[in-house]
Amino acid sequence: MNSEGRRLRPGSALANIKILLVDDDSTILTIVSTLLTMLNHEVTTATSALDALSILRVDNVGFDLVVTDHHMPGMHGLQLLERVREEFRIPVIVISADERKMLIRESLERGAASFINKPVKPEDLQDIWRFAKPTRNARL
Repeated sequence: MNSEGRRLRPGSALANIKILLVDDDSTILTIVSTLLTMLNHEVTTATSALDALSILRVDNVGFDLVVTDHHMPGMHGLQLLERVREEFRIPVIVISADERKMLIRESLERGAASFINKPVKPEDLQDIWRFAKPTRNARL
């Protein structure tokens, strides 16, 4: 909802958010980035958790949301989730082809704003703006 109490619609100027998308699979990065861009969101991609942290450290006030894969080499998605929440206080959504309830529950218990199963479908991203940093509207 905006300051006038109207519900924001995906694709509206107020629903536009800046997202850091993290996945070691370049095909997934391309597909999900394209879907998010079609919803008028600004997307920056990273192919590893360490790259994502470097990007956040350079532009730590610019991102409204991080969307990360869980299974990645080196630092996995839940480790990135914890670092982002502690260091940057930005909401994180975890995506994974691993549909085990244990992983979904652990992601949410560790503070993920949401969990999305792969393959990611357009309808999975339609309302993703709802999970963006609460202070986002103050910057618009």
